[in-house]
Amino acid sequence: AAAALVHPNIVAVHALEEVEGQLFIVSDYVPGRTARERLDAGGPLPVEEAIDVARQVAEGLDAAHRQGIIHRDLKPENILVADNRATRILDFGIARTITPGPERQRLTAAGALVGTPGYMAPEQLEGAPGDVRSDLFALGTVLYELVSGTNPFQGKTSSTTAARVLTLDPAPLSTLNPLFPPALDAIVARYRAWMADEVVGAAANRLLGARVASLESLRGRRASPGSVTTALAAE
Repeated sequence: AAAALVHPNIVAVHALEEVEGQLFIVSDYVPGRTARERLDAGGPLPVEEAIDVARQVAEGLDAAHRQGIIHRDLKPENILVADNRATRILDFGIARTITPGPERQRLTAAGALVGTPGYMAPEQLEGAPGDVRSDLFALGTVLYELVSGTNPFQGKTSSTTAARVLTLDPAPLSTLNPLFPPALDAIVARYRAWMADEVVGAAANRLLGARVASLESLRGRRASPGSVTTALAAE
């Protein structure tokens, strides 16, 4: 299924192969550093750059969702950022199709816990297979981390991290740094809230499209944090 995805914000997957019991993905080589490498090397990204990265990831996810495919393991390690900020999503290796059928088979067994705890939506951690909203929840967490430098759910172990996802309401970004526009909190909160909403399928894609539009309007601004707030508040 992932091999069917062709989009400028997705690293093309050509095949999923197995050699001597070891699975591997055959994909395009794209130069750049992962968002994790960027964070480790220089700390949080400037707000405008983080929003630019998130916008491109959102567009890549939208393309995948329109093909009926969800990523299920979106995190900074799976986001590749070039020096010119061109951004692509990596590793659709544990992706699944939203509507399984003869030509669209799930890549993991039903009920399997798949993903990285700090970026998984609460429903996934409780055993649900996840859907479009699972990826959007992960994107909200990634955006939070790109701007703040920390994953708000990260604990010492996978179990404590999962427990924090299920119980913690992260501090608004604007309370961590006065330069963060308060309206940025609204976008992160909306991504996180979608898992508790009844919105699914095409409706979720429409909401994602609205978020892409708001992120795009922010990306074009080169002014002060105050003007960024104004752009988001108008959304």
